[in-house]
Amino acid sequence: MTGKIKIYSCGNCGAEIQVIDETNYFALVLSVVALSIACFAVGYIL
Repeated sequence: MTGKIKIYSCGNCGAEIQVIDETNYFALVLSVVALSIACFAVGYIL
């Protein structure tokens, strides 16, 4: 397993998630969407 690690950062809170390139694309999109929703919710509450 030689996968490059990509780092995606959230635009709202700056949180970063590390994802290996070979990851399932659907899982990647889901995690990014979940992170964005969580950040938005926290920002909205605060």
